[in-house]
Amino acid sequence: MKVTLNTMHDGSEVVHYDTPGIPLSIQKKRLSAYTGMRADCHWHEDLEIIYLLEGEMYYHINGKRILLKSSEGIIVNSTVIHYGCDRAQQECIFLCVMFHPKILHSNTLLYDKYIGPVLDERLWASWKITPEKDSQLIHQIHTLWKISENKTDGYELKILSCLYTTWLLLLEHCRDCQDISGVSDASTLPHVQTMKKLVAYIHQHYTEDISLEDLCRHAGIGKSACCSLFKKHTAHPPIAFVNQYRLKAAADLLLTTDRSVTEIATVCGFNHHSYFTKSFRKLFACTPSGFRARYGRRSPQGL
Repeated sequence: MKVTLNTMHDGSEVVHYDTPGIPLSIQKKRLSAYTGMRADCHWHEDLEIIYLLEGEMYYHINGKRILLKSSEGIIVNSTVIHYGCDRAQQECIFLCVMFHPKILHSNTLLYDKYIGPVLDERLWASWKITPEKDSQLIHQIHTLWKISENKTDGYELKILSCLYTTWLLLLEHCRDCQDISGVSDASTLPHVQTMKKLVAYIHQHYTEDISLEDLCRHAGIGKSACCSLFKKHTAHPPIAFVNQYRLKAAADLLLTTDRSVTEIATVCGFNHHSYFTKSFRKLFACTPSGFRARYGRRSPQGL
């Protein structure tokens, strides 16, 4: 099953948690499950921990590329733009832990003292995890996975305890920001916000005609600056990013609705069916009809 990301109107990802009402997801994933072996450029309020079990991948944080190898990982701060992609088409198997900060909000005073300050993106965007310096954190990640897999009585409380321990380790590193590989340069934050604004516009208007001029006008920037932002954050030109988003939206509709291929193409902003089919085949290595036949129907939240 190919993975596509569901997004809100502001461009942030809709995170599907393991248990309704508990803002936490712990999963083992393969990079090959993502179209083109890369996730979409996205962000969310949840913090994300990626830990590589096998293989390698590049991880992009606010436009900066970081190489992750087996037994290494990364923690991504809340609302930071990020995505992972392959290195030379190598498969990568990794653990992905996502949790919303509110899961730790048991006491307002403690939250304001120990949780809130860590979420300041101006201080740090990401923290690269290596076995040489982060053995305690890696132990907590493995423990989280084991607890999630076994689901013994009271496992939710065990996970919460593990998350608090993980947060304490993160807090200690944040007190010495030079230990965090992805320290944010505050001067780059306006560019990050502009990129979020552009991506949100695409998510809201991808069914319509979108030109480079439209994007520039919406963000209040020139063509050169717009193209540079997309290259930095997505590795795609602006209109190529728009079309890729449309194709992934179409793939999602193929699997979650009974609409015809022609109708889906039109709904997703493609005026010419032949161009839609050609573009879809290039991205997914099969026709839209073949994609639907291969992967079958699923629920809209079955990712």
